[in-house]
Amino acid sequence: MNRLLTPTRPAEPPVGLPMIGLVALLALTSWLIAGVAGTLVAVLAITAALVLLPPLHPARAMRWLRAVPIRTMDAPSLKMASHALAQRAGLAAAPHLYWLPQWMPNAVAVGNAQQGAIGLSLGAARLLGPREIRAVLAHEVAHLAAGDVAWTRLATVFAHAVRGIALAGLVLIGARVLAGTAAPSAAAVILLLIAAPVAAAMLQSAASREREFAADRRAAELTGDPLALASALTRIERHHRRRLPAVLRQPAVDFALLRSHPATNERVDRLLAVSRGGPAIGPADSATGASAGPWGVRLVAW
Repeated sequence: MNRLLTPTRPAEPPVGLPMIGLVALLALTSWLIAGVAGTLVAVLAITAALVLLPPLHPARAMRWLRAVPIRTMDAPSLKMASHALAQRAGLAAAPHLYWLPQWMPNAVAVGNAQQGAIGLSLGAARLLGPREIRAVLAHEVAHLAAGDVAWTRLATVFAHAVRGIALAGLVLIGARVLAGTAAPSAAAVILLLIAAPVAAAMLQSAASREREFAADRRAAELTGDPLALASALTRIERHHRRRLPAVLRQPAVDFALLRSHPATNERVDRLLAVSRGGPAIGPADSATGASAGPWGVRLVAW
Protein backbone atom coordinates (compact mmCIF):
# COMPACT_ATOMS: atom_id res chain seq x y z
CA MET A 1 0.00 0.00 0.00
CA ASN A 2 1.20 3.51 -0.75
CA ARG A 3 3.07 5.01 2.19
CA LEU A 4 1.28 8.35 1.91
CA LEU A 5 -2.15 6.74 1.86
CA THR A 6 -1.62 4.43 4.82
CA PRO A 7 -3.83 5.51 7.76
CA THR A 8 -1.93 6.76 10.75
CA ARG A 9 -2.96 7.33 14.34
CA PRO A 10 -4.77 10.66 14.68
CA ALA A 11 -2.68 13.37 16.29
CA GLU A 12 -3.52 13.88 19.95
CA PRO A 13 -3.37 17.53 21.00
CA PRO A 14 -0.89 18.03 23.84
CA VAL A 15 -1.85 20.34 26.67
CA GLY A 16 0.74 23.04 25.99
CA LEU A 17 2.15 25.62 28.35
CA PRO A 18 -0.22 28.41 27.20
CA MET A 19 -3.27 26.31 28.14
CA ILE A 20 -1.73 25.44 31.50
CA GLY A 21 -0.99 29.14 31.95
CA LEU A 22 -4.62 30.06 31.26
CA VAL A 23 -5.84 27.58 33.86
CA ALA A 24 -3.32 28.89 36.41
CA LEU A 25 -4.28 32.51 35.64
CA LEU A 26 -7.95 31.72 36.07
CA ALA A 27 -7.26 30.04 39.42
CA LEU A 28 -5.11 32.97 40.59
CA THR A 29 -7.67 35.59 39.56
CA SER A 30 -10.48 33.74 41.34
CA TRP A 31 -8.36 33.19 44.45
CA LEU A 32 -7.42 36.89 44.67
CA ILE A 33 -11.10 37.83 44.88
CA ALA A 34 -12.74 35.03 46.84
CA GLY A 35 -10.07 32.60 47.98
CA VAL A 36 -10.30 28.85 47.51
CA ALA A 37 -14.11 28.92 47.51
CA GLY A 38 -14.10 31.41 44.64
CA THR A 39 -11.72 29.24 42.65
CA LEU A 40 -13.96 26.19 43.08
CA VAL A 41 -17.04 28.19 42.03
CA ALA A 42 -15.24 29.47 38.93
CA VAL A 43 -14.16 25.96 37.94
CA LEU A 44 -17.69 24.59 38.42
CA ALA A 45 -19.23 27.47 36.43
CA ILE A 46 -16.84 27.00 33.52
CA THR A 47 -17.38 23.24 33.53
CA ALA A 48 -21.15 23.76 33.41
CA ALA A 49 -20.78 26.28 30.57
CA LEU A 50 -18.67 23.86 28.52
CA VAL A 51 -21.13 21.02 29.10
CA LEU A 52 -24.28 23.04 28.40
CA LEU A 53 -22.92 25.04 25.46
CA PRO A 54 -23.96 23.06 22.37
CA PRO A 55 -21.25 22.24 19.84
CA LEU A 56 -21.36 24.09 16.54
CA HIS A 57 -22.31 21.71 13.73
CA PRO A 58 -19.96 22.07 10.73
CA ALA A 59 -22.81 22.43 8.21
CA ARG A 60 -24.43 25.18 10.28
CA ALA A 61 -21.14 27.03 10.62
CA MET A 62 -20.66 26.93 6.85
CA ARG A 63 -24.18 28.27 6.31
CA TRP A 64 -23.33 31.20 8.55
CA LEU A 65 -20.27 31.83 6.38
CA ARG A 66 -22.55 31.69 3.29
CA ALA A 67 -20.40 28.86 1.97
CA VAL A 68 -21.52 26.63 -0.90
CA PRO A 69 -20.81 22.87 -0.95
CA ILE A 70 -18.20 21.78 -3.49
CA ARG A 71 -19.66 19.15 -5.76
CA THR A 72 -17.52 16.27 -6.99
CA MET A 73 -18.29 17.23 -10.60
CA ASP A 74 -16.93 20.75 -9.97
CA ALA A 75 -13.69 19.69 -8.29
CA PRO A 76 -13.03 15.95 -8.64
CA SER A 77 -9.31 16.19 -7.86
CA LEU A 78 -9.93 18.34 -4.80
CA LYS A 79 -12.37 15.73 -3.49
CA MET A 80 -9.87 12.93 -4.13
CA ALA A 81 -7.14 14.83 -2.32
CA SER A 82 -9.45 15.46 0.64
CA HIS A 83 -10.35 11.78 0.95
CA ALA A 84 -6.70 10.69 0.71
CA LEU A 85 -5.57 13.18 3.35
CA ALA A 86 -8.46 12.28 5.68
CA GLN A 87 -7.57 8.60 5.39
CA ARG A 88 -3.93 9.25 6.15
CA ALA A 89 -4.81 11.48 9.13
CA GLY A 90 -7.11 8.82 10.58
CA LEU A 91 -10.33 10.84 10.35
CA ALA A 92 -13.56 8.90 10.70
CA ALA A 93 -14.80 10.43 7.44
CA ALA A 94 -13.50 12.84 4.86
CA PRO A 95 -14.50 16.43 5.67
CA HIS A 96 -17.14 18.12 3.55
CA LEU A 97 -15.67 20.77 1.29
CA TYR A 98 -17.15 24.23 0.70
CA TRP A 99 -16.43 27.31 -1.37
CA LEU A 100 -16.18 30.48 0.74
CA PRO A 101 -17.55 33.51 -1.16
CA GLN A 102 -14.52 35.73 -0.65
CA TRP A 103 -11.70 36.72 -2.96
CA MET A 104 -9.04 37.01 -0.27
CA PRO A 105 -7.13 33.70 0.01
CA ASN A 106 -8.35 31.89 3.10
CA ALA A 107 -9.27 28.46 4.44
CA VAL A 108 -11.12 27.39 7.58
CA ALA A 109 -11.87 24.09 9.32
CA VAL A 110 -14.87 23.41 11.56
CA GLY A 111 -15.63 20.22 13.48
CA ASN A 112 -13.47 17.35 14.62
CA ALA A 113 -12.11 13.96 13.56
CA GLN A 114 -15.61 12.43 13.53
CA GLN A 115 -17.34 15.04 11.40
CA GLY A 116 -15.79 18.12 9.90
CA ALA A 117 -15.96 20.66 7.12
CA ILE A 118 -13.31 22.68 5.34
CA GLY A 119 -14.02 25.95 3.59
CA LEU A 120 -11.73 27.17 0.82
CA SER A 121 -12.10 30.68 -0.49
CA LEU A 122 -12.39 31.39 -4.19
CA GLY A 123 -9.40 33.68 -3.77
CA ALA A 124 -7.26 30.80 -2.52
CA ALA A 125 -8.48 28.59 -5.36
CA ARG A 126 -7.41 31.18 -7.93
CA LEU A 127 -4.11 32.08 -6.29
CA LEU A 128 -2.63 28.70 -5.39
CA GLY A 129 -1.42 25.79 -7.50
CA PRO A 130 -2.18 22.06 -7.13
CA ARG A 131 0.55 21.21 -4.59
CA GLU A 132 -0.22 24.35 -2.56
CA ILE A 133 -3.96 23.62 -2.50
CA ARG A 134 -3.25 20.10 -1.29
CA ALA A 135 -0.93 21.46 1.42
CA VAL A 136 -3.58 23.93 2.62
CA LEU A 137 -6.15 21.12 2.74
CA ALA A 138 -3.67 19.02 4.74
CA HIS A 139 -3.20 21.87 7.22
CA GLU A 140 -6.97 22.09 7.79
CA VAL A 141 -7.28 18.30 8.02
CA ALA A 142 -4.55 18.39 10.68
CA HIS A 143 -6.64 20.88 12.69
CA LEU A 144 -9.63 18.51 12.52
CA ALA A 145 -7.55 15.46 13.48
CA ALA A 146 -6.09 17.25 16.50
CA GLY A 147 -9.45 18.60 17.70
CA ASP A 148 -8.13 22.16 17.51
CA VAL A 149 -11.62 23.68 17.25
CA ALA A 150 -12.44 22.29 20.70
CA TRP A 151 -9.12 23.45 22.13
CA THR A 152 -9.67 26.94 20.70
CA ARG A 153 -13.12 27.01 22.24
CA LEU A 154 -11.71 25.97 25.62
CA ALA A 155 -9.01 28.66 25.50
CA THR A 156 -11.63 31.26 24.57
CA VAL A 157 -13.88 30.28 27.49
CA PHE A 158 -10.95 30.47 29.93
CA ALA A 159 -9.81 33.86 28.59
CA HIS A 160 -13.34 35.31 28.79
CA ALA A 161 -13.72 33.94 32.32
CA VAL A 162 -10.49 35.62 33.41
CA ARG A 163 -11.69 38.95 31.95
CA GLY A 164 -15.10 38.67 33.62
CA ILE A 165 -13.72 37.70 37.01
CA ALA A 166 -11.06 40.44 36.87
CA LEU A 167 -13.70 43.07 36.03
CA ALA A 168 -15.95 41.87 38.86
CA GLY A 169 -12.99 41.98 41.22
CA LEU A 170 -12.08 45.53 40.22
CA VAL A 171 -15.64 46.68 40.83
CA LEU A 172 -15.75 44.93 44.22
CA ILE A 173 -12.38 46.25 45.41
CA GLY A 174 -13.17 49.72 44.03
CA ALA A 175 -16.33 49.80 46.14
CA ARG A 176 -14.32 48.79 49.22
CA VAL A 177 -11.74 51.51 48.53
CA LEU A 178 -14.51 54.12 48.29
CA ALA A 179 -16.05 52.83 51.50
CA GLY A 180 -12.67 52.90 53.25
CA THR A 181 -12.74 49.19 54.06
CA ALA A 182 -10.13 47.98 51.57
CA ALA A 183 -7.22 45.89 52.78
CA PRO A 184 -3.66 47.33 52.68
CA SER A 185 -2.88 45.00 49.75
CA ALA A 186 -5.73 46.40 47.63
CA ALA A 187 -3.40 48.38 45.35
CA ALA A 188 -1.35 45.30 44.48
CA VAL A 189 -4.50 43.25 43.87
CA ILE A 190 -5.90 45.98 41.61
CA LEU A 191 -2.71 45.97 39.52
CA LEU A 192 -2.85 42.19 39.21
CA LEU A 193 -6.51 42.28 38.17
CA ILE A 194 -5.76 44.95 35.55
CA ALA A 195 -2.91 42.83 34.16
CA ALA A 196 -4.89 39.55 34.17
CA PRO A 197 -7.03 40.19 31.04
CA VAL A 198 -3.93 41.25 29.07
CA ALA A 199 -2.08 38.13 30.19
CA ALA A 200 -5.12 36.00 29.28
CA ALA A 201 -5.20 37.49 25.78
CA MET A 202 -1.48 36.76 25.34
CA LEU A 203 -1.85 33.18 26.56
CA GLN A 204 -4.90 32.61 24.34
CA SER A 205 -2.95 33.88 21.32
CA ALA A 206 0.07 31.77 22.27
CA ALA A 207 -2.14 28.68 22.46
CA SER A 208 -3.49 29.44 18.98
CA ARG A 209 0.01 29.91 17.55
CA GLU A 210 1.07 26.62 19.13
CA ARG A 211 -1.79 24.81 17.36
CA GLU A 212 -0.87 26.46 14.03
CA PHE A 213 2.73 25.27 14.26
CA ALA A 214 1.50 21.77 15.11
CA ALA A 215 -0.90 21.79 12.14
CA ASP A 216 1.90 22.90 9.82
CA ARG A 217 4.11 20.07 11.03
CA ARG A 218 1.31 17.51 10.68
CA ALA A 219 0.41 18.80 7.20
CA ALA A 220 4.00 18.28 6.11
CA GLU A 221 3.78 14.69 7.38
CA LEU A 222 0.46 14.06 5.61
CA THR A 223 1.62 15.32 2.21
CA GLY A 224 5.31 14.51 2.47
CA ASP A 225 5.82 17.91 0.85
CA PRO A 226 6.59 20.69 3.39
CA LEU A 227 7.81 22.99 0.62
CA ALA A 228 4.29 23.14 -0.84
CA LEU A 229 2.84 24.58 2.37
CA ALA A 230 5.79 26.98 2.68
CA SER A 231 5.10 28.14 -0.87
CA ALA A 232 1.37 28.59 -0.19
CA LEU A 233 2.03 30.62 2.97
CA THR A 234 4.54 32.84 1.17
CA ARG A 235 2.23 33.42 -1.77
CA ILE A 236 -0.72 34.29 0.49
CA GLU A 237 1.43 36.64 2.59
CA ARG A 238 2.61 38.50 -0.53
CA HIS A 239 -0.96 38.70 -1.80
CA HIS A 240 -2.16 40.28 1.46
CA ARG A 241 0.75 42.73 1.60
CA ARG A 242 0.12 43.95 -1.93
CA ARG A 243 -3.44 44.85 -0.96
CA LEU A 244 -2.63 46.51 2.36
CA PRO A 245 -2.22 50.28 2.46
CA ALA A 246 1.46 51.21 2.67
CA VAL A 247 1.00 52.65 6.17
CA LEU A 248 -0.19 49.26 7.49
CA ARG A 249 2.58 47.13 5.96
CA GLN A 250 5.11 48.21 8.59
CA PRO A 251 3.12 49.05 11.75
CA ALA A 252 4.81 51.27 14.31
CA VAL A 253 4.09 48.73 17.05
CA ASP A 254 4.31 44.99 16.49
CA PHE A 255 1.78 43.20 18.72
CA ALA A 256 3.42 39.83 18.12
CA LEU A 257 2.29 38.41 21.47
CA LEU A 258 -1.37 39.04 20.55
CA ARG A 259 -1.28 37.38 17.13
CA SER A 260 -3.48 34.33 16.75
CA HIS A 261 -1.20 33.03 13.96
CA PRO A 262 2.60 32.90 13.94
CA ALA A 263 4.51 35.20 11.62
CA THR A 264 4.70 33.72 8.13
CA ASN A 265 8.48 33.79 8.06
CA GLU A 266 8.58 31.72 11.26
CA ARG A 267 6.24 29.13 9.80
CA VAL A 268 8.16 29.00 6.53
CA ASP A 269 11.50 28.64 8.34
CA ARG A 270 10.20 25.65 10.30
CA LEU A 271 8.82 24.03 7.15
CA LEU A 272 12.12 24.58 5.35
CA ALA A 273 13.90 22.92 8.26
CA VAL A 274 11.60 19.91 7.88
CA SER A 275 12.31 19.75 4.14
CA ARG A 276 16.10 19.81 4.38
CA GLY A 277 16.15 16.07 3.95
CA GLY A 278 14.13 16.51 0.73
CA PRO A 279 10.34 16.49 0.26
CA ALA A 280 8.88 12.99 0.23
CA ILE A 281 6.46 13.45 -2.66
CA GLY A 282 4.80 10.18 -3.54
CA PRO A 283 1.94 8.92 -5.70
CA ALA A 284 -0.55 10.75 -3.49
CA ASP A 285 0.54 13.83 -5.43
CA SER A 286 -1.27 12.41 -8.43
CA ALA A 287 -4.49 12.40 -6.42
CA THR A 288 -4.68 16.15 -6.81
CA GLY A 289 -4.30 15.76 -10.55
CA ALA A 290 -3.29 18.54 -12.88
CA SER A 291 -5.16 17.13 -15.83
CA ALA A 292 -8.51 18.91 -15.43
CA GLY A 293 -7.67 22.58 -15.51
CA PRO A 294 -5.10 24.03 -13.07
CA TRP A 295 -6.11 21.58 -10.31
CA GLY A 296 -9.22 19.91 -11.59
CA VAL A 297 -11.55 22.63 -10.25
CA ARG A 298 -14.37 24.27 -12.15
CA LEU A 299 -15.43 27.41 -10.29
CA VAL A 300 -19.15 27.79 -9.75
CA ALA A 301 -20.99 31.01 -10.46
CA TRP A 302 -22.02 33.21 -7.53
